[in-house]
Amino acid sequence: MHFCRISLREEYRRKVLLLKSFLILQFFLNRLFASNEELGTVFDLSRRFFALPNEIKSKISWTESNRGYVKMKGEKLDPVTNPMGDPKEAFNVLATDNSWLPDTIDSVKDMRQILEG
Repeated sequence: MHFCRISLREEYRRKVLLLKSFLILQFFLNRLFASNEELGTVFDLSRRFFALPNEIKSKISWTESNRGYVKMKGEKLDPVTNPMGDPKEAFNVLATDNSWLPDTIDSVKDMRQILEG
C-alpha cells in the first residue's frame, strides 16, 4: 500500500485552494439563484439526474457545443494530474437556449423549466 506524503506547506496550500473554491462557488450560487429553496430544487434535480442509469444519461451526451452529459472520466481538464480522465460526471447547460434538452427525462425536463424561468 502506498501512502501519499506531502509537506505541511503543501497541505496548507491545498486547504487554502479548497476554501477559495468553496467561496467562489458560494459567490456564484448566491447570484444565480433567488432563494435557498430554488438552490435546493436545483441540487435535488442534479441528484436525481446523476442517479439515473448511464444508458439514460448517455442519450444526452456532451456535444461540440459544450452542452450535455459528460460521463465519469470523460474529460481531462488536467491530463498531467489525471491522465485517465477526471473522476467526475458533469452536465453542461447554457444560460440561454436550452430547447435541445429532451422532455422525456423527468429531471432534465424539470431542469429545463427552471433554466427557462
